[in-house]
Amino acid sequence: MRNASLGWTTGSSFGIPHEIMLALVVFLLCVFLHRSTVFGRRVDAIGAGEPAAIASGVRVPVTRCLVFATSSLFAGLAGVIMAGRLGSGSPTLADQFLLPAIAAVIVGGTALTGGAGGIGRTLIGALLVSVARVGMTFVGISVFAQQIVFGVILIVAVTVAFDRSKVLIIK
Repeated sequence: MRNASLGWTTGSSFGIPHEIMLALVVFLLCVFLHRSTVFGRRVDAIGAGEPAAIASGVRVPVTRCLVFATSSLFAGLAGVIMAGRLGSGSPTLADQFLLPAIAAVIVGGTALTGGAGGIGRTLIGALLVSVARVGMTFVGISVFAQQIVFGVILIVAVTVAFDRSKVLIIK
């Protein structure tokens, strides 16, 4: 039997599922944190260049710890929503979502080397990856083949977006 305290994850208000409303609230909160707070400016500074951020007085270890804590908070929230939707939980339940999540970030234009990216662009990448995932499922491609497709997408996206000017050349 499903726990009644997680029932809010399966309902809807005004014809909009609660998950969508919560995602919109989290998205707006993240945009606010990124664009309108000192924390967001510090995160951007670290992404643009850690040595320069250190030289300008940003406490990089503290900010990095806060970024990981925020990421953990959102991962936990996603786990609670998924457990509420499915009525059960398992530590390996969302393993198949890891590669598409990384692909969404990279397809959205976030550079692995830092200095480029954004929340809106990641949302667009996530929507593109979701459409591709649903399309592959609709066509009948197995989950294992989908992982291979997302791996190829990742390799191509990283190859295209990789900034070779940031690579140190050792002679």
